[in-house]
Amino acid sequence: MTIKEELAQDDLGIDQETKEEIKEFLSTFFKIYPTAKKTELGYYVKDQNIKEINKAYTFSEIQTINYFKSKNGVKVKVVVIYLDKETKAILPLEYELELQKVESKWRITNEF
Repeated sequence: MTIKEELAQDDLGIDQETKEEIKEFLSTFFKIYPTAKKTELGYYVKDQNIKEINKAYTFSEIQTINYFKSKNGVKVKVVVIYLDKETKAILPLEYELELQKVESKWRITNEF
């Protein structure tokens, strides 16, 4: 049996400066996300459409980000590495998010 992993190709229409801004925004978001309450998430997420996870996870790193232009902004596929404080497990979690720049700051507008 052969398993093929499909590699996503970044959208070449997104410049490096935009990618860096998004990576910085996502790093900040994923650091607070495991323990953030709805009020905190509201700063990062439009319409608070991402659920709280309330876990004892520690952000380790963003392993990969793939960027794609979307109708309203930029869609990203992200693999985030968390460390579970209770079990000591290393958790790679995948997210597909749509981001939009509003008043010079990035916000998450949708989760897929």
